[in-house]
Amino acid sequence: MVSATATAQGAPGLVSAQVADPNGELAAKRFEMLRRFRSMYSGRHFELDLFDADTGYLQTTLADADRMSLRFFVEYNNVWWFAIIDGVDVPSIAYDPETDTGAIVLDIRYGDQHLLAMQHIQFKGDRISRLQTYASNTFFGRDKPLIRLDAYGNAIWLETGYDLKISAEAAEVFLRTPEGLRFAEHEPTRAAIIRIKGNLADLRKRYGWPPI
Repeated sequence: MVSATATAQGAPGLVSAQVADPNGELAAKRFEMLRRFRSMYSGRHFELDLFDADTGYLQTTLADADRMSLRFFVEYNNVWWFAIIDGVDVPSIAYDPETDTGAIVLDIRYGDQHLLAMQHIQFKGDRISRLQTYASNTFFGRDKPLIRLDAYGNAIWLETGYDLKISAEAAEVFLRTPEGLRFAEHEPTRAAIIRIKGNLADLRKRYGWPPI
């Protein structure tokens, strides 16, 4: 396993750089994909072209049997999750040339609360084709505004069969409920709700969905 971590100045630096790799060209391509994935997490926006959007999938320790399409993964995170969290630090990425798989470690910030997670990554050609997420299943029980808002999002987006249109409509309806309106009245969730509403409007426009 060859890994890349951030140096003290925040620049990427290779660890175990002397590890023999008969597939050096492939490893270099995979590391470039992993660095781009890391950059997307840090910038809080995913681009579809990095992913095998319609046949690739994600699985999570929160719902092991279910497969989320990577198109859904990208849109859900861009619309909802990235609008809520304060940021993602990525202390490490790694690539295993023997299995042609990678890994990324995530330190996700919700205000002063941190969720640590890891994703195992499989590739198909020049795309990420499968993600397996490992994270605490008790974190979302914490009584913090941003975490509670995201917990509602888990119910809205992740428990509706991974249908993008149905989930987006469920999110729009939730924002009109008394609980959704309460989140819109107070910081730090007020700013998140403003961002989510704009993202949902953009999603609806891009896919040509009529208003509900």
